[in-house]
Amino acid sequence: MIPDVLRAGVWAGCVLSSFVPAQEVQDETPIQIAHAFTNEEEEEPDITELHFRGGVRFASELVEIRADSAVIRVDRDAYHQLRLDVGGDSGLPQRGTTPPDPRRALSSELMVRRFESFLGSLGNTEQLGAEDYRDWFALVRSVYLEGNIVMMNSGVEVFTAESLMFSLPDNRAVFVDAELRLVSQSLSGVERMLVVRAPRLIKQGVRITGRDVSITTCTAGEAHFEVLSSQVEIIERTGEFEVISRGNTLVFSGRPTVPLPDAHFFTGEQSQIPIKGVRATYSEREGFETGVDIGGSANDVGGVLHEALTGRPAYEFRSDWRLGVTYNEERGVPLDGDLTWSAGDLYEGRVRGFYLEEDHGRNLGFIRTNVDGTLITETERSQIHAQNRIRFSDAWTADLTVFAASDPAVYPEFSGAEHLDGEIPETSAVVRHADENRLFTLTGRTNLTTFTYGDDRGLAPSFTEEAPLATYDLYGHSIGSLGDTDILVTSATEAGWWRHEFDPRFATPVMDRTFRFDQELELSAPTSVGPFAIRPYGSARFTYYDNSVSNAEQERWAYDLGISITTRLARTFSSTAPDGSSSGFRHRLYPSVAFGHLFRVDGDPSDYFQFDEIDSLHENGTIRLGVLNLFDRPVAGPSPETDPGRARREMWNIARNPGEFLHVDVAQNFAPISDRDNNGDLLGLFEYEMIWRPMEDWVPIPNLRVLFEGEHDWNTHRSRTMNVAARFGKVLGVNWSAGYRTDEMVRGTLQYGASTDLLGRWRVDGWSAYNLETKQQLDYHAMLTRQDHDWVIRVGVGYSQIRDEVSFNINFQPLFGGLFRQRPRDFAGTYGRGADALLNN
Repeated sequence: MIPDVLRAGVWAGCVLSSFVPAQEVQDETPIQIAHAFTNEEEEEPDITELHFRGGVRFASELVEIRADSAVIRVDRDAYHQLRLDVGGDSGLPQRGTTPPDPRRALSSELMVRRFESFLGSLGNTEQLGAEDYRDWFALVRSVYLEGNIVMMNSGVEVFTAESLMFSLPDNRAVFVDAELRLVSQSLSGVERMLVVRAPRLIKQGVRITGRDVSITTCTAGEAHFEVLSSQVEIIERTGEFEVISRGNTLVFSGRPTVPLPDAHFFTGEQSQIPIKGVRATYSEREGFETGVDIGGSANDVGGVLHEALTGRPAYEFRSDWRLGVTYNEERGVPLDGDLTWSAGDLYEGRVRGFYLEEDHGRNLGFIRTNVDGTLITETERSQIHAQNRIRFSDAWTADLTVFAASDPAVYPEFSGAEHLDGEIPETSAVVRHADENRLFTLTGRTNLTTFTYGDDRGLAPSFTEEAPLATYDLYGHSIGSLGDTDILVTSATEAGWWRHEFDPRFATPVMDRTFRFDQELELSAPTSVGPFAIRPYGSARFTYYDNSVSNAEQERWAYDLGISITTRLARTFSSTAPDGSSSGFRHRLYPSVAFGHLFRVDGDPSDYFQFDEIDSLHENGTIRLGVLNLFDRPVAGPSPETDPGRARREMWNIARNPGEFLHVDVAQNFAPISDRDNNGDLLGLFEYEMIWRPMEDWVPIPNLRVLFEGEHDWNTHRSRTMNVAARFGKVLGVNWSAGYRTDEMVRGTLQYGASTDLLGRWRVDGWSAYNLETKQQLDYHAMLTRQDHDWVIRVGVGYSQIRDEVSFNINFQPLFGGLFRQRPRDFAGTYGRGADALLNN
């Protein structure tokens, strides 16, 4: 009779249950097999069957499986030999001979991998511990479960069925009346669950197939929506699942509604259901507007081309597309869309487009006139912006971007957020080769439009063209030593053609095409003297121009000498609470001083056409004093009196707990030759940056994040730039944010906002901007959001001073269990910049 609870080896532990006392193995493993009533053995020529009735339970720290009954088939000879090895009765007549080896000996390591792969497709098995019991897996031939089968993973139900047969040697499983909940991660790292229901599913290796299958991402007991497919194939990929379905129908609340085309997608992507969102807007100037977004994947066609061109598997190619169709009462029917693609670590890209055939409305965007002040009156509006990155190897990469537009107003008006926050659009091709301390680039930049955007996001008179430009940089290469000090050489070489491509509307264009060769060599000898790190350096620069302002060749030499000195100071401040726990913080201080003198610079900047900082070099000297302060986050630990070593390790293990709760960096620049370099003023720019993330128990304001940065010009007694931003909450049930910005163009803009949750699924957001100099409200917005299980609806009202209008909008977005993404994924890490990235840490 087998005890009620045994601790033994995975499924094969049932084999040992007849002769291994429970207490002997109780502390060896967290894996547990239990059954309620009886078991039986049946012998066949090669197989022994173990029958369990009255309830079976398999459990480990993460995984638990339950069923009404089970049959485990094991290798007969190996099973009886095992009984002898552990000191029991084999159950066979003994004639003094050893039984022969099993007829079908299988690798125990292979059995472990197949067993963990089977459970891993249904959930996390990191702590299953099956590897510790590989010797028992060679026994098992198949496992059959029947009646109310339930599998739990970390307390979450991930699999149910009426019967399950799993053959380890064949790596094959058959599910009857099954519901599988397959867990994967989206591209943004969010966990997603794909629920699959079918009368019969077959799992062969990493592939699951079935007929008359229901697929959904809705985790409710009765799905709010599902896709019924006549045939489904699901393939396990790294971190996600590939889904191929045929004969699809969209079902809402059990009612078939819309037939869908055959689908091929990955669970890390957006769904194949074509409706991505519906929106409606009303504004004072443009009247009523409504639109719909549709989209899907293009994996099949793209995968075939990818495999044909590269020879790599088609399944690694991913592509999503979206098309937005809008009706505007005043403007007409604009179309916009985007397409993204990627293939593993080989390449990625995106293209965005916009088209409006007859625009009879008024341009209300940030830019309304050409560079000469004439009104922009184009009626056929279009733009395209494409980006692509190819990785030929770990060292070689290529970037290609293309931008074209019908007029300078279409991009800032219809892609306003990207125009203000993203990089200035251009057409360029860049090839890079980076290897150790060497970097080679070949760049070509041109302009497919007649206009150019400047750094202030307004129109600029010209575009700086590189056609082409080659650079080669060598960083810190050792060429010898003086004692313990290495002599390092750094080289920067550049050769190429430069030209300003002027807007044809600009009044006074200049013919300034120039071939420029520039070579800079720097020698440095970084060393340490006591607690100080010292880096003296000297450099020489030669520049050749085949054309200059005087229409003649020019050569120029420039020399630079300098030294930097840095040291590090640190102190730990700790205290012990009455309960014996320790707390505190560590302050690290990095003071530095640097001196640089650029001297004997030939010519004057006015002698050369100005393309970048190389052309504007002039003699100057600078002294910079800086102090960097880092305050490390504390980590709770035991009292130093009880365990000093452990307390120190746990409190200051910065490698495991990186980051600071306070970061303060300040620097003051001085002009020692002030009459020449700084209009007679000794003080130059004062630079400062502070990021404060206090612990929650330090201040009465929860989740406080503060950013304070800028540059102060002592000559004008004004800030060249200054940004202040703060976030905190919830306070009074509300999340709050505020910010202030000033620079040489915008003198004092205040931004503020608040948001809160209502009744669980409702959210209210409000934000505004106010110009303190003109005392004008720049804009204000308020939005009410309802987040439901399978959809989101947003209702908003806003005012914009730039557009001089009040608008009202409604946006409906189907989520379908979170399988949709709102926007195409980030391209080459261009999102998450600025204050948002700092304050969200």
